Amino acid sequence: MSYTYCFVSATFEEFITGNHLRDVGNALSVTRGKFVEFARDGVFSAYRLFPPQNSATAPKVYRQRVIKKITTELDTLVFMHIYTFDQDGTVEIKARFQNPFIMSNVIRFVWSGLRQEFLSESEEEQIENLKIAWALAGAATFCALDEQYEDVVKMDRFGGMVHNRKFLAILDAMSALSGDELADFITFLRYVLKVGASQAPSAS
Repeated sequence: MSYTYCFVSATFEEFITGNHLRDVGNALSVTRGKFVEFARDGVFSAYRLFPPQNSATAPKVYRQRVIKKITTELDTLVFMHIYTFDQDGTVEIKARFQNPFIMSNVIRFVWSGLRQEFLSESEEEQIENLKIAWALAGAATFCALDEQYEDVVKMDRFGGMVHNRKFLAILDAMSALSGDELADFITFLRYVLKVGASQAPSAS
């Protein structure tokens, strides 16, 4: 089974409804694996999965502690958010679904990769399609963190329904936002549309 199976399975196809969104799903299938590649390339540094210099904590133990905190404690999607650790090591969420690593991977996929057609034309459609890209980038990041959690880092665990469920869980969590959090997230996505456009390379 391909490690990118989680992004092109029947679950994904069943979730996406409407002719346009089916086209989006097909476009993502053609470029499957890109989000996985981006996540693997940067997850170690982006989430600082290494202890401070001169720390008495072994690198493996430190890495696993960080991953556990941002994928299982408090909110299983902490890694999707902007967050900090207080003096006791407790996670404090500052802004939901605005992690710069997720943002940079979406921009890299859509604009740097010249896939702007994925977003469609109207702002409303662009926001909705950007959420799909956000969930794909998040699921890939979760997979990469899952790999890093092993005692010996493995590169063959992108498969199975668990990652389909993570993709859908992220979409559900974004849909559940309301009030100020929802307004803040939509404002942020509009900002991403502007920033992303500045990263599209010249066609010449």
